[in-house]
Amino acid sequence: MRGMDENVKVMYEDAMTLMEINVLEYESALNNVERIRFSWEKFCTLLRSMIMRLGKVDMQTAKNLLSKWESVGAGVTDYRRLTTGAVCELRPLIQDALNRLYPYVEMEYGRWMVKQTPSAFFSVMEINTERYIHSPYSPMYEAFLLANELYCDDMEEFHLLGCGLGYLAYQLWIKSEKTLRIHVYEEDEFLREASFSIGVLGWIDDPCLVFEPCDDKEDMLRSFFVSTQKNNVGVYVQDWKEREYLDTIYGDHVDNLSYNMRMHRTLGTIWKINERENKKIDWIPVRNLSIQDKSKDFMVVSAGPSLDDNIDFIKRHSADMCIIAINAVLKRLASEGIKADITAMLDPYSRLADHLSGIADYTKDIPLVTVLNGCQSFNRIYQGPKYLIEGSDTDGFEWQFEGTVASLALDLAFFLGAQKIYLIGSDLGFPENRSYARGLVHRETDGMPVDSDGGRVVEAVDGKKIRTTVIYESYRKTLERQIQAHPSVTVYNMSHNGAKIAGTLSVNEE
Repeated sequence: MRGMDENVKVMYEDAMTLMEINVLEYESALNNVERIRFSWEKFCTLLRSMIMRLGKVDMQTAKNLLSKWESVGAGVTDYRRLTTGAVCELRPLIQDALNRLYPYVEMEYGRWMVKQTPSAFFSVMEINTERYIHSPYSPMYEAFLLANELYCDDMEEFHLLGCGLGYLAYQLWIKSEKTLRIHVYEEDEFLREASFSIGVLGWIDDPCLVFEPCDDKEDMLRSFFVSTQKNNVGVYVQDWKEREYLDTIYGDHVDNLSYNMRMHRTLGTIWKINERENKKIDWIPVRNLSIQDKSKDFMVVSAGPSLDDNIDFIKRHSADMCIIAINAVLKRLASEGIKADITAMLDPYSRLADHLSGIADYTKDIPLVTVLNGCQSFNRIYQGPKYLIEGSDTDGFEWQFEGTVASLALDLAFFLGAQKIYLIGSDLGFPENRSYARGLVHRETDGMPVDSDGGRVVEAVDGKKIRTTVIYESYRKTLERQIQAHPSVTVYNMSHNGAKIAGTLSVNEE
């Protein structure tokens, strides 16, 4: 273990006893009998060494732990009983033993604060934001769970942007039976050193660990993104790295890659369920959608706070402009007596069906435009004709929407030949500490940031600053790319104090 402090090495060996109980519980849920047996044997070896060390500090506590260990494991052949005994009876005693053996430690290094967690592994907190880059309770087990999600059997290499203290890299290597070649991209000098001295990168065999050059941040990021194009390669952006490269030409790429990978990881199962159920619907190709008796001026109506300021505008122009409403605003429009011309829906979540509660009849004559992995329960309830965007059979139109349903609605307006588009409710921030307009399923403050992510600020339409988040930033940049791709179309941002969207004009409607 090159570079690791000897005291940290011993502490981490004892910390692995608690880790093995977590693994035991995990494998028990999978009915993985062989892995349970292996974890129990490993746990026993680690616990034996811990009890010997504990005896030198607190003999009575050591005896109590030894006695409980013997009673939990004696003659037990039912792995569920064994796991229950380890979790319910041994884990609290081991937690107490770790506290007695290793009093709490925290150390400040520049922008970072290193803190000992209850599991005895160190975590790291950014001082200015008070945001942790690992779990403040059990960073090794957190990495174990994430590695199980990220690793695939055909991977030969894994490219990791951000090393932290090496927990994820180590768990990926273990998951591959110590065969995976781990490439680490990290320019922070303290983290590079700490990942060995108080982290676990040194537990990975040298031939399997590659620290990529980091003297030039731009070159390092370029090398990382080249690696994403290889076959049989895994890639991952550590979550705290999303904010680290905003000053580089790759800042947007880092944010987008991280966001898209997270969505695929967390929503993959939901998407598949939606696709299966949506294939049962009699869809109309979106190329057959047309808007008659309307001008080529469109309103894209989203759910942000500025919807409240623009209700009168929508009413005045509903007869001559085409209203494309996202699913979240249907209840509000129905309550105001405003008939949408098209509904756009993109999100996969089953809770979207709540947006139709009590207003299903309102949708009877309103075309719905969505994608195959959109919310299937919403589609079942919706009563209007249903149009699907699938494949490229739309007369050569290049769809660019992603992330937010407002992006789908904007592309739809372009597709239908818009000459002017008015973005309403696309605030992409938190004006007056609000997330949503009134009269929706959502409360006005739903989705407000509760961590340091809300510390991002951007220029607002009124020239002031507005709080935003990484996700909202990603949405805004997507809208900007779409607008840039259609320079002949005039797009107005109808928000008075939401985020400024490049390529739009500001209109003040009283």
